[in-house]
Amino acid sequence: MKFAVRIVLWLGAIALTIFGLLLMAGALDSSGSDAAGRGLSQAYGMFIALLGGAFAHSAQSSRNSADGRLHGLSGQSTSLAIRPRPHGHGE
Repeated sequence: MKFAVRIVLWLGAIALTIFGLLLMAGALDSSGSDAAGRGLSQAYGMFIALLGGAFAHSAQSSRNSADGRLHGLSGQSTSLAIRPRPHGHGE
């Protein structure tokens, strides 16, 4: 994936997450004192923030696995290649 496309996708994921967090906090609430409107705004904010977080996680995962390796939380990489089992083991 080209570097410029990665930057645009990362910025979009970050903006989406921040927008969702602002909705959850009530900073963009235009409903005033209506309880139903505040609840709906928080619900949309939660959904949008989760969506933005999922996009950010997806972008990070695709970046790490681009070279054929999967990087875990410990920072160690595991190859995704399928290797044949040696004969005589477990058969």
